[in-house]
Amino acid sequence: MANKITKERELLNESMLKMSIALHSKLKNPSKLLFRMLQKYRIKSLTMVLLESSSSNLEEFIESNKRKTDLLISLTNNGKMCLVVCQDTKVDGGYYFYKRLSTKWRDNQNETKLRATILAIESTSYELWDLIFTLIDQYRQMKLEKKLISYKTIK
Repeated sequence: MANKITKERELLNESMLKMSIALHSKLKNPSKLLFRMLQKYRIKSLTMVLLESSSSNLEEFIESNKRKTDLLISLTNNGKMCLVVCQDTKVDGGYYFYKRLSTKWRDNQNETKLRATILAIESTSYELWDLIFTLIDQYRQMKLEKKLISYKTIK
């Protein structure tokens, strides 16, 4: 029985598999451009911020609070999960972005649960699938531990 529980903790459930596929599909072309910008040193890093809420107006909220240089990608039809790709931003910038959003979210929505998984990327030596797996695995671990935020840098 213990082996089954351990395996289930390591496996991705169906919704996370679908989210991974959606992320790859929606990031395939933008990532080529962003990785080229990283290679040519136009930007020093980029950060992916995966945001989740139980409220359906998350996408609108992020749209009105993100920078003009940030790329917003909705991952669900109901607007409860979005990815923001921030150019020239390190993990601490992603963290402060989340903190600012979280405070405004709590004040405007009367809801405290805004989850964020932050992945800063400072190298183009990883394939897109590797980055997505790292982000999803980090998200899965955060949910298992019942945290609201998780962050990591890949160099």
